[in-house]
Amino acid sequence: MKLQLFRHLGLSLRQATDTAAARAYRGSVAHTRKYGTPIVRGDVEDWQSRQTLEDKVQQIVDPGAHARIQRSKEAAQAERLQRQRGSEAGVRQGRAQQWAAALKELSALYERVHGPQGRRMTASEYSAFLEGFCEVQGLQASISVLRDMRAAGVRVAAAQYAMVLRTARKGFATRAMYEVEAEMEAAEALEGENKAAVQNNLVAGLAATGQTEHAYAMYLEMRGRGVSVQRMGLQELVAGLAAIDEVWLALEVLHAGTAEGMAFAPETYAALLRAAGRRMHHAAYSMSYKQLTEVAGARLTEGDCLGGLDVAARSGDVDLATNILQRLQRHGYTLREQHLEALLEALVRRGQWARAFVALATMRRGGMGRGAAPLRVMTRTVVAAEDSEAEANAAFEALVAAPAEAADACVLDALVAGLALGGNVEAAEERLSTWYERLRVERTEASYVAVLRGCTHRRNKTVAERVLAQLLDDEALAAPREAYEQMVLVALLQPNYEDAFVYLEAMKAHSMLPSWRTYAALARRCARVRDPRAQVAVREMRTLGYVVTPALLNFVDSHGRSARYMPQAKGDEAGAVEMGANADAGNAAADTPADSDELADLRDLLGTDTFTV
Repeated sequence: MKLQLFRHLGLSLRQATDTAAARAYRGSVAHTRKYGTPIVRGDVEDWQSRQTLEDKVQQIVDPGAHARIQRSKEAAQAERLQRQRGSEAGVRQGRAQQWAAALKELSALYERVHGPQGRRMTASEYSAFLEGFCEVQGLQASISVLRDMRAAGVRVAAAQYAMVLRTARKGFATRAMYEVEAEMEAAEALEGENKAAVQNNLVAGLAATGQTEHAYAMYLEMRGRGVSVQRMGLQELVAGLAAIDEVWLALEVLHAGTAEGMAFAPETYAALLRAAGRRMHHAAYSMSYKQLTEVAGARLTEGDCLGGLDVAARSGDVDLATNILQRLQRHGYTLREQHLEALLEALVRRGQWARAFVALATMRRGGMGRGAAPLRVMTRTVVAAEDSEAEANAAFEALVAAPAEAADACVLDALVAGLALGGNVEAAEERLSTWYERLRVERTEASYVAVLRGCTHRRNKTVAERVLAQLLDDEALAAPREAYEQMVLVALLQPNYEDAFVYLEAMKAHSMLPSWRTYAALARRCARVRDPRAQVAVREMRTLGYVVTPALLNFVDSHGRSARYMPQAKGDEAGAVEMGANADAGNAAADTPADSDELADLRDLLGTDTFTV
């Protein structure tokens, strides 16, 4: 009994007396004769008996019922830690502590057996130690065992290499994978199926540790040699590519695996779905959404659904937007404006104007969709159409038959702006009267500004002047600053741009502060023809507190000053040179370029902000 207690506690027989050792030996022999199984002896004989050594390794790695006595202290400590934490983190930390203790004990045993005082080990003993080190996450010790096996002339099986590689992959130890690969090359075992197994593990490990580019390069190399990549590696690679928003590559890898009959886990499709939502990738999102909802039966979060609504709105996929909205309702979410705006945009992009206006009326009954922001897609759709006028007319006829809540000045302004920005400024001017009167909708300042923006885009000053005259004649409205700014911009696009200063002075007379963009356009236009008023515009910007960007300042300075005209030396006060239409009357011919002078590019003159719809 005493010897068995020693054995159960894992104590060394060196701590017992010689008499106890002899008594234990006789008890072991008697036990063997009676039951046919020997009692495992102490550490003195562990390294001398092969069966005892393998059992000892197993006892260290996976303690059974007999070894729990000697490990009771560690188990109690782990249990206390688990109760204190009450979470999975505590369990993981307790397991890590157990692994560290087992690794220390196992390493000491291996050093005694394989050290200088040890003996020659067999293949099964090496295998036992290799499996034990992998079980307790001892990667470097496992690789050392592989080297020792090669040095001892013991053949390493492919399954043993794969076991070490799996351990390295689970621990995100990419360097250890390369060490295993180098060891296989040294052992001349890296060929055929072994090489494919190593590369499959490397693809999975590299992708899991964030080295997606190396993993993808190895994947392409394997595909080029006709080697099939396992599902495990493909899943990690798709997830890694999705994490860096390489949606196209992830979709190609997924399609390649599907073509070979592989079924991927829902987590793989979820990673691709979120990446596709971020990158507005319609094909990847649609495929992932269908796999998750129809095949796996997964429940998507509201964030995933919002990403899908953005994708559906951008691509005009009405069916996808409708399906997502229905799913949100089934899951108990309240549909809000950001949900329904996506459906409205999808309908407009698809050209389904009647359904779009019904959706808009539904939104407005719920107090949503009142502003101009949700209607900008209507302007963009009309502008992008092959025939802007026909598209705008179709939208207006659908609006006439739509519920009354959908027809207001904001919708008509969006359609008129689409006509004007699409190049049909004369038609936009005509619709400014007929459409509003037919629907009995009062025009607003924004209605006129929408047409003026189109006139600026098309450089049509004649129509712009007529529209501004109508605005000024409307006693119920007052010309806003945006109207005068559009007149300044369209005047600057003409060969004779003196009217730009007339409208600028009109703004100042009505106590309107010109915006930074207006001053920047003036400075650019004057600088291009070496008009000294470019410097005056820059000084006025600084006086008003506007930031003179380095790009604008370099543009003005790079064109230099006119050799014929220099600013008058009246001091450094702002306004030393008047910017009115009557300034420098004697030099008007030189200040203003001739009609034959080549004009600069529109975007170069006014900046890209002018054309933002």
